[in-house]
Order: sequence, then C-alpha cells, then structure tokens
Amino acid sequence: MKSATIKILFLILGLGLLSGCQVNQMKLVNYANPENPENLTQNFNSVYFTETGTGGYEILLQSSEPIAREGNKVLRQMVFITTLWNPIPGKTYADESQINANVIYMVEIFERQGAAVTTEGSGTILCYKGAGFVSYQIDRTGQTMTGTIEKAFLEPIQKRGTRQLGRFELSGDFKAYKNRGAVGEFKITAGTNCR
Repeated sequence: MKSATIKILFLILGLGLLSGCQVNQMKLVNYANPENPENLTQNFNSVYFTETGTGGYEILLQSSEPIAREGNKVLRQMVFITTLWNPIPGKTYADESQINANVIYMVEIFERQGAAVTTEGSGTILCYKGAGFVSYQIDRTGQTMTGTIEKAFLEPIQKRGTRQLGRFELSGDFKAYKNRGAVGEFKITAGTNCR
C-alpha cells in the first residue's frame, strides 16, 4: 500500500481526536512512538452481538466511510471481540487489568461497489490482535447489549511493512444489537483475513 494512502487512512481515524466520550466511540492510544503516545478516536455506526456455543459472546463494531481524496475508495474499520467470561457484579472480582476477551481490529481499504475504475491499494487490510477486559450486560429482552471495553492492548499481526499504529490501547463504550447474521457474515468474509 502506498504511504500516502496509509497517511490518509490514519488522518481519517484521527479526525475525532479526543472529542469526548460517546457510545460506540472507541479511544485508541497509539504507542508506535512510546515517548509521545498519540490519542485517536473512531466512531462505529453498526454494532452487533451474538452468543457463542460456549456461553460467551461475539461482538462486532463496524464503520464505513468514503475516502474523499482517494476517489472511489472506502475505508472500513472493524473491531471483533470474543468474550471468554463475564464478571458478575457483587460476585466476581473484576479489574481492568484482567483479561476476559480476545480482540481483533481490522482496517480495510476497498473500491466502492460499482466503481468504474479500480486503483492500486484497493483491498488493503491492516490487522491488529490482542486481548483485554470487556464488561457488558444484556437487557431483559436479550436483544440489546450495553458494554465497555475497559482496556485492550493490540499489536500488528505482521511486523513488517509500513504501519502507522504500533502497539495500541483500545477502550470505549458500546451498545450492540443481537444479529447473528451480521456477525456470521463478518466471520466468513472479512474475519478470515486476520487469522
């Protein structure tokens, strides 16, 4: 991927620099330069969850936006969380230094559907993996989950190549809606790129 495309990608990511705490807005602290950590935010407009067969949950946060300077290109960012256990208030000791979830962060640049011309850099995927502490509650209907990524640390899957994010910390609040189909589609399409 061209360096200019990477810079545009993270310029878009950085547009929301510390604009306050909102639901479905994640805060990223980039430690690529450990002496001078960079604070970034990203909003996610589609957030879904489903149950796993082992009693945990899979949570998917997605955002897509056109890259104005790149013509037909679209930037898609996804966070995929698999919980291993959930702390029970009053019964389970819970601390943000604990780990109860695996986390994948994907950044993808692709050509908009119906684009007349495709360009270099389309289909570029950056993947980051890690683990962290996620707390959540399901409402009485079982259809809505509210939760918080207290703290998760992620690193690039591939150590080579140009990466704007090094090791980074991810945190933020989310509200997800039950949708087995959306989570399943991610797992069999985009999700296979970061394993």
